[in-house]
Amino acid sequence: MDLIHARTDELPRLVDLNAPAPYPIDPSNVVVRTEAQANPTRPVPILPGGARSVIVTENGGRARYTAANLTFIKERSTDRWALRASYTLAKLRNDTDDINFRAQDANDFDAEYGPSVNDRRYVGTAIAWVYPLKSLTVSLAALLQSGQPINRIPDARISGTTDLNGDGRSFGDAYVGNSDRWPGASRNGDRLPWSYLFDLGAQYRIAVGGSSQLELRADVFNLFNHPNLSGYSNNATQSNQIQIGPPGGEVVQKNAGAPRQFQFGVRWLF
Repeated sequence: MDLIHARTDELPRLVDLNAPAPYPIDPSNVVVRTEAQANPTRPVPILPGGARSVIVTENGGRARYTAANLTFIKERSTDRWALRASYTLAKLRNDTDDINFRAQDANDFDAEYGPSVNDRRYVGTAIAWVYPLKSLTVSLAALLQSGQPINRIPDARISGTTDLNGDGRSFGDAYVGNSDRWPGASRNGDRLPWSYLFDLGAQYRIAVGGSSQLELRADVFNLFNHPNLSGYSNNATQSNQIQIGPPGGEVVQKNAGAPRQFQFGVRWLF
């Protein structure tokens, strides 16, 4: 058993020195603030030829990781089977996920502290080998992971925009947490479904004169053809971790891991 705790400070993040004033939104009565209404609340007025946002990088971010890892190993010895299994219970929380990360509203990074986009609360792995015959080996590998966080953003069909506070940022920045969130939703406060991956393999060796052997192998990857949505954060428009609607709502599949695949091989050992 291993216990791990890591504390990281001074992580990079972006700050808008000319951000508009905070704009808290009442989930029971959503009122959108337009950019025209938000701009006069900026510290420095926007003049012709001047800048609206003044973005700088600061090293003020923090991350905390805590985990417990349990590992069980059973060697083959004289038996007909062997096993290696591991289980991890972990929590990764931070207030910045990227060098381009900005707080949703008025540089309020305290409101951003929550699950990291890569947080996996439960992870289980196992691989078992069975030796039913002297020359035959059958293996089964499993990887089970709880779903990664979902950042829930507003539905423009309802509010007319995803920029509810009028600061000028919308869906294109959603992956790094810059998009406004669904009213009342916390950052990365929802979860994708679990990911289940099972791989089955069989290997058989045949003596081919002298000390040579012919090895035949067959593998099936993603044995149960489960659609694994977690872990594929390509960009803000294709990531499963960016979903429209309230927490607990519909999860639209934008991409997934590989479906069931087969692999066959032959190897000559001499």
